[in-house]
This record gives sequence, C-alpha cells and structure tokens, in this order.
Amino acid sequence: NGTCDPNHILLPCGDAVCRTPGFWGARGGHPGDEDYKHGDNITGEVIGDGLEICGLTITNTDLANNESAIEAICINKGDPQAKLMRHLTSSALNCALSNCGANTAALVEYCSDVCADNDDGVAISMCSSSLDCFNNGGYIKEDGSCIAYGDGECADSGDSCETNDDCP
Repeated sequence: NGTCDPNHILLPCGDAVCRTPGFWGARGGHPGDEDYKHGDNITGEVIGDGLEICGLTITNTDLANNESAIEAICINKGDPQAKLMRHLTSSALNCALSNCGANTAALVEYCSDVCADNDDGVAISMCSSSLDCFNNGGYIKEDGSCIAYGDGECADSGDSCETNDDCP
C-alpha cells in the first residue's frame, strides 16, 4: 500500500544523457566516408582529450585502432570482459557528455577497475548489467534489478511501479 516512490533508487539517470552503445557506435563517424548517414562524429567530439576505460585510454573513433571507442563498443560481445568494455565505453561517454551523478561515476570507475583486473566473473557480470541498465535510461534498485526511468519502487513491497501510481 502507499504511493510509488521514484526516489527509492541507487543509480538515477537524473540529468545525465543515457545513450546505448548502439548510439555511440553509430555516431562515431567513419573516416573517409563522406556519405556517412549520421553526419558528425558525435562520439569523437565527446571523447575530448580521452577517456580512461578498463586500463586503456580511448582517444579516437578510428577503425582498427586500439584506442578507438568504436572498436571498444563493437568488440566481440560473447566475451564477458569485452561486453563490460562495451557498456563501460558507453557509460563513460554518457558521463562525459552530461552529469551522471556521483553514484554512477563511482560505479563506472569501480567497473573500469574490475574490467582491467578481469579476475572476478561475478563483478564483471554485475557491472555489465548495471551499466547496461544505466545506458538504457534505467535505475538500479537495491536488489540489483533494473527499472525503467520514470518508474519507482513501492516502499512496502519493493515492487516496481509507475511514478505517482498507487502501490498494490
């Protein structure tokens, strides 16, 4: 019973711009391709002087380059560390573009360290799912589940609910 509490969350997207790896990969431009359908290289502009991710410095959007955001986003998704790298790159770009908040910035930093160490499968999996939730505009609840932006949690039951709706 009660009213839905949209503030009962750990990692709000808040004022941050939440974009998926697909957005950043598609908006990375393609050097030498004047007919590129998405226009400007938004990803390259947001990278600025570089982003520290998973023990690497991402500095560009070039293809076949170890410092490329595009390569970090488009790498083999079957490998857990590569999947985490994909979500980390997108999260770091989201945070570089806007204020992602202290909790999310701390999560990105922690997960970047987990990625670089690559020795804790549980932490890698948790980081991937948490960052994927953030990149898709969601919130991580205390139980680790993801709820969509604008949704909240019923204080009594912990069930997800729409903002300002009554809880069961």
